[in-house]
Amino acid sequence: MKRKTYLLLSVLFYFSSSSFSQEKDKKFENSSLKQLSQISENLKIQIDIPLPQLGTDNEVTRETCKYPNENIYPGKSLTPIISDQRRVNAILDLISKIAKCEQLPYKEDGQIFKNKEGKLPPKENGYYREYTLILPKDSQQQFYIGETQYTALPSLSERGPERIVIGGGTYVYYTPTHYASFILLDIGKTYGK
Repeated sequence: MKRKTYLLLSVLFYFSSSSFSQEKDKKFENSSLKQLSQISENLKIQIDIPLPQLGTDNEVTRETCKYPNENIYPGKSLTPIISDQRRVNAILDLISKIAKCEQLPYKEDGQIFKNKEGKLPPKENGYYREYTLILPKDSQQQFYIGETQYTALPSLSERGPERIVIGGGTYVYYTPTHYASFILLDIGKTYGK
């Protein structure tokens, strides 16, 4: 019974979220809709799902994770060591949001990073995705990553210059230099949480 109910709901959702031409709408209305109606009556279930009118421009939107990254749940530290703890917290917070597929503030977040600079290992288009790293205002202007000293770049836009790039949903790269250099981060992964 549960399998039939699930199947019926899946079919209803599929048809309700798909766009049909008017010609197909008539065929659907005359055959499939009647069959689905009969199945639901036989199962003695009532479904109160508002469906868009067939033949209109209504669409059902689904909340889905646009770019899933289940393999990057961060731990509590980063390697190489970054001397600015506020920056570390911002990186871990962003990675956590990406892994959980939370809404991010900029439309560019999650877009394909094409690696035009050639600073990352060459991969197929779509392998890398970039995300805006928003730093607290009191982040250090001079900081170390491992043994290398960096100076924070001036912000020329609302998004600022620093980014996180995810490779293949697994590898986390940080660029404090707006794509001039990248650091592969070990994020102390804790899988599944």
